[in-house]
Amino acid sequence: MKKTLQFIAVLALGASLQTQAQTQRINLFEEWTGENCAPCAATNPGITAIANANYLGPKKLILLRYQVAIPSAPTNPNSLYQQNPTEPSLRQDYYYPTQTDQFAPQGRLNGHELGRGDVNGNNGNAGFLSQDSVDFEYQVDAPFFLTTGYVWNATLDSITITTVVTAAQNVTALNPLNLQLAITEEKIIYATAPGTNGEKEFEFIMRKMVPDENGQTLATTWTNGQTQTFVNKVLVPTYIWNKGELAITAFIQEDVPSPGPLVSRIVHQAAYGDPQALPINATAAAITGLSNYICTNTFDPIFELKNNGINTLTTCDINYRVDAGTINTINWTGSLATGQSQMVTIPTQTVATGAHTFTVTVANVNSGVDASTIDNSLTVNFQNINVTPVFPLFEGFETSFPLANWERINPDGSTTWARTTTAKKTGVASVRLDNANYQATGEIDEFRLPPINLSTATNPTLTFQVAYSLWTDPTLPQHWSDTLEIFVSTDCGASFMSVYKKYDATLSTNTPLPYQGSDFIPAANEWRLETIDLTAYAGTSNFLVKFRNVNDYENMLYIDDLNILDAASVGIIKNNSFTDLEISPNPANGAALIKVYSAVAEKTSLNLINSLGQLVMTKDVAMVNGENSFEISTSDLANGVYLLDITTSNGKTTKKLVVNH
Repeated sequence: MKKTLQFIAVLALGASLQTQAQTQRINLFEEWTGENCAPCAATNPGITAIANANYLGPKKLILLRYQVAIPSAPTNPNSLYQQNPTEPSLRQDYYYPTQTDQFAPQGRLNGHELGRGDVNGNNGNAGFLSQDSVDFEYQVDAPFFLTTGYVWNATLDSITITTVVTAAQNVTALNPLNLQLAITEEKIIYATAPGTNGEKEFEFIMRKMVPDENGQTLATTWTNGQTQTFVNKVLVPTYIWNKGELAITAFIQEDVPSPGPLVSRIVHQAAYGDPQALPINATAAAITGLSNYICTNTFDPIFELKNNGINTLTTCDINYRVDAGTINTINWTGSLATGQSQMVTIPTQTVATGAHTFTVTVANVNSGVDASTIDNSLTVNFQNINVTPVFPLFEGFETSFPLANWERINPDGSTTWARTTTAKKTGVASVRLDNANYQATGEIDEFRLPPINLSTATNPTLTFQVAYSLWTDPTLPQHWSDTLEIFVSTDCGASFMSVYKKYDATLSTNTPLPYQGSDFIPAANEWRLETIDLTAYAGTSNFLVKFRNVNDYENMLYIDDLNILDAASVGIIKNNSFTDLEISPNPANGAALIKVYSAVAEKTSLNLINSLGQLVMTKDVAMVNGENSFEISTSDLANGVYLLDITTSNGKTTKKLVVNH
């Protein structure tokens, strides 16, 4: 099966000490993950949530993440793996000397695997971590007290780590004991995913072992109350993104010989040294007054300046610019104590239609050097969609995707909505989201239609054809489904409202639902017409619609024949004026024959409208009472979908014409 069901198993710890410990143990969970590892992207959010819940007092768990080259090494030189490729791999070798036993996401809780004995062979999968397993092992007494912390030097390029080990009772270990120290970065956010699995936010990342992956040797025999202090002065790696996120993880581990999957190299105690505030640390906290879209050529941004340093913030330069244009500066003065912020109004900005960036950067803080510059800049990406709204809109994706004034939104930079000729309801193409080969789960991909003018619409309606099938067997107790959701906005994208959401059986167009087992290519009868009433939004002049796919690593999703029309203009109007309208061939190449039966004899016009709502052809015709035939030339028309309508004094009929040379 494409998905493997996982069951949580808790493995009780054995003890290799010749004494009964008497103090609380803090759990350590070590995880090996990769920036190119799709299952890691799916598993990590759950592990992070458990860790965050247990960092609050009393602290029950410390998470230590190692970035490894599984299934492959990221090529981005700024990837977390590339910045320290050696120590995380050696730490995995410490438990699994045979590479065939190494995978990702892999994890060990206090030095042993979870899930041992799982019938699906998933022993050691990091996804087995649960609150139950944390609570269970938190009850174990430890033979040592352990504390750790650090202070910065004056130039903020090195730290001094002080770690104190104290025996809780007389202790004699059967195997060598090591003190391990790791410099961690608690949160790192990339603008673009450094690997292929779409992850852009990373937490609890091991950045450097101190002094290295071998740690420091402890005595094997201790008397109750015996203390040993370790002081390590360490140069902070230059690849640390944010010094304000630097923390320390310490743990005492028993070095059991002959490592391997079945061997528990038990961690007896762990400790955490919190991030330390920096002396001078101005932060670009937020930019408001600017959303993803603007419908005018101007905007009025407001910038939030925050002091995250120890010293009072009194002066700085606030530099701002649109795109790569001229840098403008506001010389700010004031008095912000630690943790305080102030809103700074930036002059009105003017931009042309299209995609833009707006960047604000804090510099020259207190006439000196900011201790951490990674948080000194913010950039907002936005679209000026101040274009003439269209109505009606009809699109069969016959020529390209996205079209002019459409927007494809792909946050992770990988798989997204794309035009395909593999499947279609009509014409030669549709758009699809390749969920089957996406691998990462929970990823959001959207496409936005151009602004729609519903100011004169009476009963506007959104219609489209959809085709979708599940991959996993829906009769299983646990299966998965991708989700299709549609949002609309009446305030130029400042807020969106959901008007359609389907997944699982409600989204699938197979009846009955089969176990697909392969990439879905719909047959002609595996499409479904969806209709959404937009009457509540009639009168809106800048109406926005966007389609959202939420990936769950399931199967192909297709959209075709997307229309926004007045309900009264869709299809043939049964008003005794017209009884049929035929176009052949359709798609047309050089010419198309139009046949229509009319109950009225009068002069009228054939009108051809493109997908932007523009009139591209008018042909005057004389209708007779009965069958009428007319030919129109399509040789000068661009490939695409057009709307052909005929209107007489008694009614109107409309039908799509596809041109494909």
